[in-house]
Amino acid sequence: MANRKSEIQLQFFEDLVRFAPVAIVAVDDDGLIRFHNQSAADLFQTRLELYADKKVDELLAGIDLASMRKEVDAIEVVPYGSARKHFVDCQQRKIQTEDGVWTILYMSDAEPRREKELKLEAEASTDVLSGLLNRRGFQKSLERNIDSRLTVAILDVDQFKPINDQFGHAVGDEAIQFVSKLLVGHFRDSAICISRFGGDEFGLIFINVDDRQKIESEFENFRRLMATEKFSANRLTITISVGLAISKVSSTTARELLTTADVALYRAKEGGRDKICLTIIEN
Repeated sequence: MANRKSEIQLQFFEDLVRFAPVAIVAVDDDGLIRFHNQSAADLFQTRLELYADKKVDELLAGIDLASMRKEVDAIEVVPYGSARKHFVDCQQRKIQTEDGVWTILYMSDAEPRREKELKLEAEASTDVLSGLLNRRGFQKSLERNIDSRLTVAILDVDQFKPINDQFGHAVGDEAIQFVSKLLVGHFRDSAICISRFGGDEFGLIFINVDDRQKIESEFENFRRLMATEKFSANRLTITISVGLAISKVSSTTARELLTTADVALYRAKEGGRDKICLTIIEN
C-alpha cells in the first residue's frame, strides 16, 4: 500500500513537471541537457531532444551557467539553428542527483512583460501634444550616447506668449505642433533625438559632428524655413532662437552640454532673437 502511494506521488510530481506551464530544463554537470518539459520545447519552438550531444550554451545561446545569476530578467536566448531571439525570465537552482550536481532552469516568456514595460516607458518619455520625446526621453538619449562626441541644440520659439495671449491656447498648441512637424521633416536624417522640453522649448542631439559650418548651415536653413512657413487659419509666421553646443571631446558631461547650449541660447535671445549662437567645447 505504501509503495503504491509512493508510486502515485512520484507519477504526480513527474506529470507536474512535465506539463508545468513554466519551461523546465535540467542540465548535468557536463553542461548537457538531461531533461526538458513540453513548455521548454514550446517556448523555444524546437525539439531540444534532437540535440542531446550539445551543451546548453550551444543549444540555447545566451545561457551561461558559469556567470549567470540565480535570477535573471529578460535574458536574450537564441536556439541552435535559429536566428530568432527569445527574451526569457530565468531562475536556476542546483540539486544533488545520483549522477552529480544538476542545474535546473526555470524559464518563462518575458516578451509580454517586456513589451508592456517598453510601451509604458515610451509613453512616459513622449510629449502628448507634439508626439516628440519629452525632456525625460531627451535626457535618456543624452546619457545613453554621452560617450560619443555630441552636439546639443536648444531651440525656443520667439515671442510665443503673445501668440497664446492674442490668438488663444488652441493656436498656441497649433504653433507647437507646427514647429514639431518642421523639426522632424528637416532633422530626421541627422539628429538622433528630437524632443520638446515643454512650453516653447525644444532639444535636439547630434552625434560626431565634425563640421561646424555644416551644422550651423543646417540650422540657418531651418531658421529661414521657419520665418517663411505659415500656420493656422490666421496665416501666422514665427521665428526661432537656437543655442548650439558642440563637444570636441568625449569626456564632456551631459550637464556641461546642456549648460553650454543654454548659455548659447541666452546669447541668441539677448542678441535680438531669430538667431543661432554656437559654442565649442574643446577641453
